[in-house]
Amino acid sequence: MADIGDVVSSALAPHDSGVGRFEIDGPTSRLTSRQALGLSLALHELATNAAKYGALSGDNGKVEIKWNVEEDGAFRFSWSESGGPQVSVPTRVGFGSQLIRRMVAPYFDGEAYLDYDPYGVRFTLSGKLISK
Repeated sequence: MADIGDVVSSALAPHDSGVGRFEIDGPTSRLTSRQALGLSLALHELATNAAKYGALSGDNGKVEIKWNVEEDGAFRFSWSESGGPQVSVPTRVGFGSQLIRRMVAPYFDGEAYLDYDPYGVRFTLSGKLISK
């Protein structure tokens, strides 16, 4: 079991320059080990792509990360980039995108969406948290 805030902070640490480029907001919640692993992999992939091509590739970009958990365990997580170069849909689907879309969501018994909005990449994960 791991706290989601700790998972997010650890996954983003290599990309955090300390200048407020990440806005992180969400309640303290526990993830199973599989959920923590899946979310860490997704965040690593998103942050790496943001540093290469997206909001973190320039000086003015930001990433907003939010999550909420309902009393019944329903979970929603979002990643939204802004202030980076204009985004276009990739011409090929790489391993990282497949990982995010197909492998992470089952850990949450849910769904994951990756949207290449021209103003910034958006990632949404919804599902259930199973705290024990």
